[in-house]
Amino acid sequence: MRGNEMKTMNTMTKSLVMALSLFLLSVNAYAAKALPGYNHTTNNKTLHMPTVDTKEQAYSIGFQELERLKNMHEGAKLSDQLRLIFNDKREKDSVTLEESNVTVQELMNEEGEIVYRGMVNVIYHYNVKSDSN
Repeated sequence: MRGNEMKTMNTMTKSLVMALSLFLLSVNAYAAKALPGYNHTTNNKTLHMPTVDTKEQAYSIGFQELERLKNMHEGAKLSDQLRLIFNDKREKDSVTLEESNVTVQELMNEEGEIVYRGMVNVIYHYNVKSDSN
């Protein structure tokens, strides 16, 4: 019985060490994105697509835009596409996507017709220059 308890403790210890190592590596990778003299910031934005006649069309247009954003993944092109304004090139180049999804809004237009609008919701990261510099 004593041998089995030792094996269980060794397995638990190894698992704990592995989990802690993975956690520390992921924290370091996240922290490494911030440049010296800059703070790492998270924000969100919703892009409104044109209105269309069906919910399926709205999802399709939204999904196409989402794929386009994902293919840009980071940097100045993504910043331009999201229409973000920065004072510093490093800030603009630091933009990265974290999370994104498409939702559809049902609304009535001026003619009284039901139309649908795809909305691309994104959460993004960027570095912003510290006030202390």
